[in-house]
Amino acid sequence: MRTKTKDETSLTKYVGSSISALILESHVAFSSAIKELYNKDKVLYGKPEDTERRVVDVAKVPDWQNVIDKYAKAVNSQGKKRKRTE
Repeated sequence: MRTKTKDETSLTKYVGSSISALILESHVAFSSAIKELYNKDKVLYGKPEDTERRVVDVAKVPDWQNVIDKYAKAVNSQGKKRKRTE
């Protein structure tokens, strides 16, 4: 008999054991699918470490990007739509 992990124990407290088992099975399936996609991308595009793209610390983001980010949040994409004309 295997011992439960910390996640399994805390999850079982909040939901029933059968539901927690289902959630954990779904989590394992999801995690393995993501890992498989990641590995396929590494084969297709190369390792992420080998790219010229780098993660920038939030404190070092240029001011102009902060301004764009601020106003981009205010854009309403649910505005009035025109009828199609054909």
